Amino acid sequence: MLLCYSLIFRFSPAHTIAQFAKKALSDRLPGGTPSKAVIAGFVFVCRQLYNTCDGLMVLNPYELHQYVANAWIKVHETALLLKLNWRLMKTPPEFIQDEEL
Repeated sequence: MLLCYSLIFRFSPAHTIAQFAKKALSDRLPGGTPSKAVIAGFVFVCRQLYNTCDGLMVLNPYELHQYVANAWIKVHETALLLKLNWRLMKTPPEFIQDEEL
């Protein structure tokens, strides 16, 4: 029965969405990385699929949770470096005033 599920879902839209999300999160897309909004949309769809039994069976082999965690660590480390640089400068970064827009 499990073999039947894997053959059916291997070519399903969920399979394609999971592959794209995995490659986008790991910066391995041939045409460059899409915007964060696009990646977030695909991750949201994967999250919805995880809420179903069939979706969980399809997405489980992709280990998307690891890719999401790695992306989060990367963003968090970048934010910490920016915060540290800001503190070392001891001057706040210049912001565009509303009047200048």
